[in-house]
Amino acid sequence: MTFEWAEIPPGYLILGAFCLTGIVGSALVIVSWRLPDKARTFSWAVLALMLGAIALGVGGRIGGLVRAFDAVGTEHLEASEKAAQLADGIAMAMNSTAIGLAVGLPAMVTFIVLRVRGARRRRKAVAAG
Repeated sequence: MTFEWAEIPPGYLILGAFCLTGIVGSALVIVSWRLPDKARTFSWAVLALMLGAIALGVGGRIGGLVRAFDAVGTEHLEASEKAAQLADGIAMAMNSTAIGLAVGLPAMVTFIVLRVRGARRRRKAVAAG
């Protein structure tokens, strides 16, 4: 038996990408607390993570809506099959939006915290001379 990416539903691929971005974001936060002088560098990495999560959320939402409207517009399907595909498309759109917010909002807060922390360190360094 061979593995094919086409066999995996798109929703699961999006969910996997979100989990990966969450793990990377958590690692960046942990490392930044251990290396406070690198907070500014890590803040940019968290910003990239946040933008990636938002992009994945929007992509999943659009994919889910396209899938839902495609089910409605298909004429050769039975009503029950249309309803099932419509529900799957809406579920994909809603899940990717929720997961995008779940990753993106904490990443945004982390970005702000790291930027403020870096700015405080720079001010202390300038004041110390």
